[in-house]
Amino acid sequence: MTHCRLRCDEINPDEINCLKKEIQSKTEENAALDISCNSQISSLQQTLDMKQREYDSRLRATENMNKDAMNELREMLSLQQKNGSKWRDESRTLCQKFESTNSLLRQENNGLKRKNEELVRAYKELQEKSEELEKEFYGNQVTIDKLQRLYADSEERAEAASAQIQTLLNREKQLLNDRKSLNREVDKLRLDLSRPNKPHSMEQQWNSYIGTLTKN
Repeated sequence: MTHCRLRCDEINPDEINCLKKEIQSKTEENAALDISCNSQISSLQQTLDMKQREYDSRLRATENMNKDAMNELREMLSLQQKNGSKWRDESRTLCQKFESTNSLLRQENNGLKRKNEELVRAYKELQEKSEELEKEFYGNQVTIDKLQRLYADSEERAEAASAQIQTLLNREKQLLNDRKSLNREVDKLRLDLSRPNKPHSMEQQWNSYIGTLTKN
């Protein structure tokens, strides 16, 4: 303390005044700086408050949007789960129907295969029978042709025999007529011979009859 006093006594008053002015100036500068800092701090605080309010507003809006989105997602998830359960039930039902239909179609396909095999065997048998019948037909056709030729020959022979028979019948008829005529003439001659007064005429009649027969 004593040392400070001695130091102060040694300082020039002008220097003290200068220092005081300097201290006062620094004090005023510090006060102005404090005011400026306080103003800046107040402005920054206002800006920060505004940003905070804006952030809070955005945060609330975001939270509301998130809540709405979450609610919408929950509803979509619930609907998706319901649809998934419904689709699973429908898929299970469709799979059962498909398996049942597939089993029926497989059985029907097996039946059709068996029927097709039977039809193929029947077709082969019919084809073999057709070939046999075709061979038999050709054989019968050859036989029919031979029979037709034989029939034609028989008809020709029958016509020739009929013509010969007709000729023989005509000759036999002529012979019968001649025999009848001869019998009549013989009867007439006998009648004439039974008459003794005409021998010459009977002989003439006999010669005439023999000449007639010779001409015929």
